[in-house]
Amino acid sequence: MHPDLRVALIDPVGCKAGMDHYDLLLLQGLQQAGAKVKLYSNFEHRGMVEVSRTFHNTGVAKWKAVLSNVLGTLQANKDCKKGNNRWIILHVYRAGLIALVMYSNARVMGLKICAIVHDLESLDTFSLGFVRHTVIHRLPHQRVVHNSFCRDQLLRGRSSGIPVQVI
Repeated sequence: MHPDLRVALIDPVGCKAGMDHYDLLLLQGLQQAGAKVKLYSNFEHRGMVEVSRTFHNTGVAKWKAVLSNVLGTLQANKDCKKGNNRWIILHVYRAGLIALVMYSNARVMGLKICAIVHDLESLDTFSLGFVRHTVIHRLPHQRVVHNSFCRDQLLRGRSSGIPVQVI
């Protein structure tokens, strides 16, 4: 791994679904491999990984949570660009219009996106195929899945030439 590599993980879900543990362990591994890392999420943490509480989406009305997710992601993208982060990691849970706007913003800012694609079956229920295709197949520079079934499903669709890694 390049010694000057800066990686940020942007995760508005965080502590709401136990993703905080996943995120911290992933970033600790990258840190041990030599990357400089930062997490943007909805919780505070003191430890090896720097965490910025960018999202305020727990215990609030749905519209406030959505607004926090959008504004928080835009702020995290801006902070990443300012901090010379070359790569950001994003979880793909839903391939909808909000994801399209947030991921497009990252691309426009020149950030490279590594998308961890979760639960492909629930993604298949989305009705706007071009949005789903853009979020999953066009915007990321790298895609990661957790099993061979998901990899095969991604590769079975219209190929975009973006690599898919199984971790």
